[in-house]
Amino acid sequence: MEIGVNARFLEKRVAGIGQYTGSLFRKLAEINPNDNFTLVVRQKIDHDFPQNVCVKIIPEKKWLLFGGPKKGFWEHCQLRRFFNSQKFDVVHFTYPAYPIRGLAVPSVTTIHDIIPWQDKRYRKKIRSKIYFWLTGKALKKAPQFIAVSETTKHDFAKQFSINPSKITVTYEAVSDSYKNPTTECKLPTTNYLLYVGGYDARKNVKKLVSLVSQLKEPNLTLILAGGKLDSGKLYDSYNLQKSSQESSVNVLKTGFLNEEELSALYKNAKALINISEKEGFNLPLLEAAYVGTPVITSDIPVHRELYGDYAVFLPLNDDKKSLKILRQFMKNPQTPKVDLKEKYNWENSAKITYNAYLKTIKRCSGLREYISSQ
Repeated sequence: MEIGVNARFLEKRVAGIGQYTGSLFRKLAEINPNDNFTLVVRQKIDHDFPQNVCVKIIPEKKWLLFGGPKKGFWEHCQLRRFFNSQKFDVVHFTYPAYPIRGLAVPSVTTIHDIIPWQDKRYRKKIRSKIYFWLTGKALKKAPQFIAVSETTKHDFAKQFSINPSKITVTYEAVSDSYKNPTTECKLPTTNYLLYVGGYDARKNVKKLVSLVSQLKEPNLTLILAGGKLDSGKLYDSYNLQKSSQESSVNVLKTGFLNEEELSALYKNAKALINISEKEGFNLPLLEAAYVGTPVITSDIPVHRELYGDYAVFLPLNDDKKSLKILRQFMKNPQTPKVDLKEKYNWENSAKITYNAYLKTIKRCSGLREYISSQ
């Protein structure tokens, strides 16, 4: 089988979609050696894919001056032209980027979350409003989808009036680097809570600093691992100098880290703490669970679905109760006995994804036969 892939986010390996794309297609290529995978990106990338993976570079058009129009034209025009001109059996869009004019090839589109359509803070600029309106309109034409959780499937089907039978749930997984951490953690403290992730407003990083500060734990450090992927106002919580100086907890920002460095941080942390408002999967929670680190997180549906037997949950709208739960944990930290490695691994994800390919090929073939018979 010949498989074409919109692999744009391989250029951002630290982003969740970049990790998803790299890990999934490495495993798909490994367990399907007779199939060929063509991953399309905008620029040269470093990669270690098997021999049956080809990386195709299609640069964005330089005459488009702004990032939004460049991205939209690349997704809806340049990639559509390329995929239609090749002899692919199926095309995989690894994020919501199905072309507005459709595709002449069976396809699968991965939905990680629908936050940009749920949260107006992601659609403040005219360009972003147009982009997400266009993308949403195009998604209604796509033949088959993958959702990374049941919660995401439900939200997506409801938001876009999609038949749930067209959506396959395929859980994400994490790199093998997190199974047996070997790198030593070179930090001035071992008494720390860890946050890993982004700094957009829904992540609640400022609120997290405030909450941990109220613990008034002596010599406790809150380590914030990660950085800004965008310079917009939505990511202002990265600029924590004022709040961290006023807090009674030491705040340490590391910036972006590689998997080995992160796994060492997870291994030595008292817990990973994350009080995000909305998520599609929230991969850092699974990374921590792979290492065996306790997880403290916000009580939202997707976290309950994925980490219900593993995590300690904090109510988003009750700071007093959250602080009480957090203090109880700090007095008596418990390491969960639940092992999530069997449920969430890339081999399972790759097999389910491959079945989604076969499903959309069969469905589209049947549709073409029906149309030609009319």
